[in-house]
Amino acid sequence: MTNIFEQFESFVADENWPFACALAEELTEKLPEVPTTWFNLGVSLDQLNRHFEAAIAFQRFLTLEPNDEGGIFRMLRSLLLARRMDTLFEECRTYAKHAPNLIEELSALEPFENLFRTEP
Repeated sequence: MTNIFEQFESFVADENWPFACALAEELTEKLPEVPTTWFNLGVSLDQLNRHFEAAIAFQRFLTLEPNDEGGIFRMLRSLLLARRMDTLFEECRTYAKHAPNLIEELSALEPFENLFRTEP
């Protein structure tokens, strides 16, 4: 019998995001102190276009792994995709000194560029 982590990886490999997300949520409930459970939940939620919820999962991940640049970038990206600009700018200020390159990478993403377009 496969364990829950193997099931999660199988769902991810098959891009079965609803099931991957459900398992990730179960894992965060069972193992809230394990950082990867929150990261995996964030990835799954992002894939389902539930970006603000993903950002919250990545923020929880960052409380456990505060210097993880991948987690920082994904959290900022999720906030951008959720169009939560007030929170995005606040988080950018928080992480600007720690990860200035990530802020630069974020500003190069298409969703960021689209925020400032004036064309219809």
